[in-house]
This record gives sequence, C-alpha cells and structure tokens, in this order.
Amino acid sequence: MDHHEHHVGERAVLASRWISKPVQHLLDAGCDDGNNAFVLSKKARRTWGIDINKKVIEVAQRTYPSISFSCSPVEATPFENEFFDVIVMNDVL
Repeated sequence: MDHHEHHVGERAVLASRWISKPVQHLLDAGCDDGNNAFVLSKKARRTWGIDINKKVIEVAQRTYPSISFSCSPVEATPFENEFFDVIVMNDVL
C-alpha cells in the first residue's frame, strides 16, 4: 500500500466515525475502487457507491459484492431525492 492509499483509508475511517449511529442507506459518491465504501458500510444497513470511472466500478463490484456499485456522475445520480441518510464524498474534488 503506498502512502496515498493509506491516507485515503484514514479519511474513510474519520468519516465513518462522524456517522454517530447506524443508518439505513449510505452513498459513497466518487467511490473509486470501493475500499472506502467498504469501511463506511459498517455504519449502514445498505451501502451504495458511484463513480464516473467504469473500470474502478468493475473492480469494486468484484471486490465487494455486498455493496451496490454503479457508474454515475455525482451531479446526476439515479436515486430519488432524500433516499440516502448519509452521503460521503472523499477525495473527489
């Protein structure tokens, strides 16, 4: 694991700590390969991840089959308004 990957993981752990109680629906927007979504999924009944890069979504789907991943831009998701209890967007901007 290189330094950048380790740092990203630390931010996912920090974001997870900010979720004070388990939630029903969580979205990791800009989920990349799903590693952060996996960390965050411990705080949610169901977890989704979206990213605009189809290749990383394919990796995420293979690595974490219990999480729902799809290729989608953050500004135009396929979800209804107010569907998620928590949306996390780390390392996107």
